[in-house]
Amino acid sequence: MCLRALRKSCARYSRISPPSISTSPESTSNSRRIACAAIVGWVKGMRGRQFLDAIYSAGKTTAPIMILLITASMYSRFLAMAGAVNIIQGVFYDVSDNPAVIIAMIIAAWLVLGMFVDSISIILLTVPIFAPMAETMGLNPLAFAIFGILVIEAGLLTPPFGLLVFTVKAAVPDPTVKLGEIFAGLTSWLPEQMM
Repeated sequence: MCLRALRKSCARYSRISPPSISTSPESTSNSRRIACAAIVGWVKGMRGRQFLDAIYSAGKTTAPIMILLITASMYSRFLAMAGAVNIIQGVFYDVSDNPAVIIAMIIAAWLVLGMFVDSISIILLTVPIFAPMAETMGLNPLAFAIFGILVIEAGLLTPPFGLLVFTVKAAVPDPTVKLGEIFAGLTSWLPEQMM
């Protein structure tokens, strides 16, 4: 009974959705997704208000991420249209044509940025510039991405700020542990990480 009513309402939704928003197959697919979510919520004991609260909570979580991705896309297009990517790449290539030197410069840039900026911002700021350089040098994009994440995370551990060190400090249950001790513990680990 409940499924039949749900199917009717979903079919009604797919017929009245404006064609400018989505096509008929997309509307049908969206209706089925909504129906599946409603059925799962109903089986798990969610009722009307709880279901709406879950939708609002999901929207509050995903909206800032989508805004960040949209603005990052706008930033990379702006850099490309303004020619800034070519200028920055030219500066790197003017220093040396050797891929090892260019990689060392990229590592230095990521480490310096890691001292002051969080990892998502570093990735969104530098990937539009460094990824084409890696492809030009013939590096595997997946290996370069993994390498970049490791270096950026290592940068987040370096002084003076070391954002991840403060996270470790907050997670340690012993209140007598000082930030200096955590930084001292990193001095042996960080060179190993960079190898």
